[in-house]
Amino acid sequence: MQEENKDLRDWYRPMESQEDSDELDLFEEAGLYQLKDNEELFREYADRLAERKAKKKGQWGRTLGILGGIAVLVGLIVGTALFFSQDDKGEDDTVNDPYDYFQYFDEYKDIMDTGITGENTIPRAPTDETVKLELATSEALEPLTLQELYEQCVPSVVGISGFMKGIGYSWGTGIVMTSDGYILTNTHVLDGASSVQVTLYDGEVYEGKLVGADTISDVAVVKIEAEGLTAARFGNSDELAVGDEAIAIGNPLNEVFSGTMTQGIISGVSRDISYSGHTMTLIQTTAALNEGNSGGPLFNIYGQVVGITNMKMMTTANTTVEGIGFAIPTTTVKEMAEAILTDGAVVGRPGMGVYVYTIGAGEDYPGGLLVDSVEPKSDAYKQGIRAEDIITHIDGEAITDFDVVSDKIQSLNVGDTVDLTIWRHGQVLEKTVQLIDQNDF
Repeated sequence: MQEENKDLRDWYRPMESQEDSDELDLFEEAGLYQLKDNEELFREYADRLAERKAKKKGQWGRTLGILGGIAVLVGLIVGTALFFSQDDKGEDDTVNDPYDYFQYFDEYKDIMDTGITGENTIPRAPTDETVKLELATSEALEPLTLQELYEQCVPSVVGISGFMKGIGYSWGTGIVMTSDGYILTNTHVLDGASSVQVTLYDGEVYEGKLVGADTISDVAVVKIEAEGLTAARFGNSDELAVGDEAIAIGNPLNEVFSGTMTQGIISGVSRDISYSGHTMTLIQTTAALNEGNSGGPLFNIYGQVVGITNMKMMTTANTTVEGIGFAIPTTTVKEMAEAILTDGAVVGRPGMGVYVYTIGAGEDYPGGLLVDSVEPKSDAYKQGIRAEDIITHIDGEAITDFDVVSDKIQSLNVGDTVDLTIWRHGQVLEKTVQLIDQNDF
């Protein structure tokens, strides 16, 4: 089961002209809210969008700075900066009016609207269950100066280029996991790619193969045929505390800024962020992150990797957001990477395949979880659960918020069942639903 009222994929509105507004209403002060005019806006402009898209079909144009910004804001993703080739005429499609933002956003959304898909045609590398990611304590280590840290750690940072047929390529960052060529990065950096190249610190370029990529954790493992690489040292993210120093090294924007280091602090150690229908528990940091940093390391002051950077927030309804970036903790990375190295994928996480909104009780209906959609492949769909149903109880326990259901499901296994009480337009129904692997929906 996934709670959609916190899923930022669906919380955008098309950007107005730069002269009128530079902001996207994604966040409101400390909380989040869902825009109510999203469907109305798209209905209003649907005909014009279709007309313009028909005229410009196949013309991607060169990268616009604002295009990358939209991708980051909508997906909460940092690091996949798409570089598009010129159109057939070799012209630069410059945006001159508000409707061009709709046009570019619409075409870009054709690629990005499913969030982190994990879909690609990159050649595969064999799995190897003997490869492990070891996390070391920092208790006996001495802090490094920033200069010492950079000198020691930057050789373990690589560039990741995911090439997409007929479109261009994505640019991100990776971390050398082992000296014989296993590389960690983000799944979203490789979405839609047909091949991947890894650029080492010294500029040497290798063709990579994909061991596996997990969409839910956003962790991917790539293999290159190389020896003697400088493997990163990995620390235990469970040792982090708010206020600890945090340093990011990565490749923001493009190759020109490869090996950029930024400094900040750990500003949160356990932030639940929902994206693409799944919840990630991430480290929050003030270290500056930009497009191209995705897949790169977040270091502690001892030079240990404590996270993989993958997200940031940029604006609220009223102001620009600064210093709110996120990284996947190494405890999660270890679990996901070793599962990928063993099976080529992460399997065994239970889910119902039901997307819901939290809803309070009204005069004519109970509170609970309002079903927005149900995965056709799920047992919930087979049992007849449909959009507009309200789930009021799970295994006899009243549902006061989404966490009641989330905690229940996480305590079970794929194949287990849960008993649901459903309110449907005045009728009360009882359904028994079998949990399925989240990779199956």
